[in-house]
Amino acid sequence: MKISDYIQSMPKVELNLQLHGAMKPQTIATIADQNDVAESTKHFQNWVRLLSAPEYNKLDDIIRMASSWVQQPEDLKLLVYEAATALHKQNVRYAEISVDPSLYAALALQADDFLALINDGRDRAQRAWGIRIAWIISMGREEPRRAEETIRWATTMAARKGGIVAVGLGGRESLLPVGQFERPFKQAEKRDVARVVRAGDEQGAEGILNSMAALAPNRIIDARGAADSPEVLEKLREGNVTLSLNLSRALKHGWVKAPANYPLRALYDSGITVTLGSDMPSLYQTSLVGEYQKALDNELVTLDELDEIALNAVRASFLPDDEKAAMVETFKSEYAGLRELVEA
Repeated sequence: MKISDYIQSMPKVELNLQLHGAMKPQTIATIADQNDVAESTKHFQNWVRLLSAPEYNKLDDIIRMASSWVQQPEDLKLLVYEAATALHKQNVRYAEISVDPSLYAALALQADDFLALINDGRDRAQRAWGIRIAWIISMGREEPRRAEETIRWATTMAARKGGIVAVGLGGRESLLPVGQFERPFKQAEKRDVARVVRAGDEQGAEGILNSMAALAPNRIIDARGAADSPEVLEKLREGNVTLSLNLSRALKHGWVKAPANYPLRALYDSGITVTLGSDMPSLYQTSLVGEYQKALDNELVTLDELDEIALNAVRASFLPDDEKAAMVETFKSEYAGLRELVEA
């Protein structure tokens, strides 16, 4: 067995996948055609082109435009099912997917109805493939007024029973001070609902520290600048905060010139819990398997360390502790069996 086959075959957990970034260009173009979007959208064909060949300085606009084409309940159910199927093909057993309901305003659904809709697609995938999916209800930094209402709903018992395991905050750090979200995120913390925050993209270490102080995240996505800040590294260790990283995102946005320049090695060696995720696989033209392979090919980690990073994703998930412990042992056993084939 080749190393690439091993990476493909090893069981995995995906913690950093955004639903709007997993939409296949062909699928969303078909949805647009079925909903007669072309007639009401200026430069429609250009937007379609951008789905397959994104201009990364226009990424937010591409996401909003493509998501607005989702206008029928069956559209969203299909996107969920396809995202889950793509994960299954990479032998992902469990995933926590971020979804921002505001992107699908054209559906005009109440919160509970929206959750039921995405769960319809999720449950169909689980019946077909056995993959389990939980939800991180996310919001952009441009929407502080919506945050309290969203988090109030996401922390209800009905939402938790519906598979919501965390609330998330994304978007550009420069839009608004992160303190605008402190109150609702503190409410989530009091109700024992996990918090996932994207930080460091624009403000580096300062943005990470501000987010940690105001939002008390359990998991930080990207954390650009963390590797260069001893203060950030210490606070991450003290707070047992997981970092979810994506090499392709850093490359596409020009944060590093080559994969070998990405600070995965430094972050791993710092003793922080590090995981790899696919983030927006369609728009960044990657996958979870691809991120694992890129880390190994560029000698950022060894194969043993890659196994540990994969197990970190299990340990850092929001599954119950007993389920995480059982999954870790199952994964270890399967890794050992696959390693025998690699070494043969």
